[in-house]
Amino acid sequence: MVHYRFFLQDIALWWGAIVDPVFVDAHGGVQANTPNSYFDVNGGPGTGPYEIRSVGASFSTIVLQPNPMYWGRNANDVPTVAQVPHIPVIIVNYGLSQNTRTEDFGTNKAQIGLADSPSLFNDFYSAYEYKQYYRFDQIFKNFGPNPGFYYLSMNTQKYPTNNVNFRLAIEHAINYTQMLDESLNFNGSVLGQLMVGPVSPSFSPFYNPGNLPMYSFNLKIAANYLNLAGEQEGFSVTMPNGTILGNVSAPALEPLTLYYLAPESQVTQIQLEVIQSGLSQLGLNVGFQGFTLSVLSDWTTPQATPNFVDLEWGPDWSDPILQLIAPAVTTTSYLQAWMNLSDVNQMMATLPFLTNETQQVQLVAQIYNITYNYAPYVWLPNAYVYIFLQPYVQGFVYNILSGYRYNTIYYSGS
Repeated sequence: MVHYRFFLQDIALWWGAIVDPVFVDAHGGVQANTPNSYFDVNGGPGTGPYEIRSVGASFSTIVLQPNPMYWGRNANDVPTVAQVPHIPVIIVNYGLSQNTRTEDFGTNKAQIGLADSPSLFNDFYSAYEYKQYYRFDQIFKNFGPNPGFYYLSMNTQKYPTNNVNFRLAIEHAINYTQMLDESLNFNGSVLGQLMVGPVSPSFSPFYNPGNLPMYSFNLKIAANYLNLAGEQEGFSVTMPNGTILGNVSAPALEPLTLYYLAPESQVTQIQLEVIQSGLSQLGLNVGFQGFTLSVLSDWTTPQATPNFVDLEWGPDWSDPILQLIAPAVTTTSYLQAWMNLSDVNQMMATLPFLTNETQQVQLVAQIYNITYNYAPYVWLPNAYVYIFLQPYVQGFVYNILSGYRYNTIYYSGS
């Protein structure tokens, strides 16, 4: 119905998969808003190099095997991403504890491993039984910026974060450099970068096209904004030095609660501590509350959504506008800020469907500028994507949207 620049890129990714309707009808059919239980456990026929052999209880393990009907077996000049599988059995374990992941990789039970944060890298390498043969950099792979973003949302429709001056006070009360250095640092190397969202640096030229600076860590500026917010909303805040901000005759602002995804990672813990430290210097009392992803289905209105939510968001396909900007700046329940500005909504009605990249970048710059001053989010450091890989594993190809492809991987050496 309309032109769409990213169409071919999108259908080439996993969201563009085609499902065989005959197979679906033969295995339970389609029930509205209900998953097909057979597909959930067994998968279905496809055109990819691997197929599902089995699924463990509660999806704890998935075993893959080569697809015997794979078209690539009889094709010429097959591109790298579609080559015939080399490894006959792929076992994927989900939900493992960090200790189990560390031990499995260290004993060579697992070929690919993940550490939750850079602070655990030394433990990960210490547990590696072959470190006398391989240096750290021979098993560690860094792929650069995450394609999504990390954020602390501020509910723009709910007191007290509905006040833009209050939100700007929060922005300027956080030491972003400290947050980056302490949460994403490994032996002096920072495995992340500060960013101004909502587009990840992975998507140039749509990332921050107006070159807006990070919000400065400046408690004087933050106090001025908080004072204005208190006068406008009728609350007071007493700073540690005794200075009263806001309406000096009004009641004190109630304590604030920041929600984070449980279990809390070490990166999240460090970053929340930095936020708490900065806000406490303004006299803001901050507490934390863990939540699980299941509660997101309850946050479907602004009033049901907490004032502060610490989360991350990633794209499912390669469109930075519909996958990153739209969820962040339009009224949806995907993200928790509930931003709803008529000028932004009008631009978003046409922006995704422009065919001229220059025009798109210009509109993105305008939306960035409006969002920056409206301050619905604290943009947390963008953590780099990294994994641990056994040195004999070759052919590992990383893609910012699909992760990595098993079919290109093969073993070499011992």
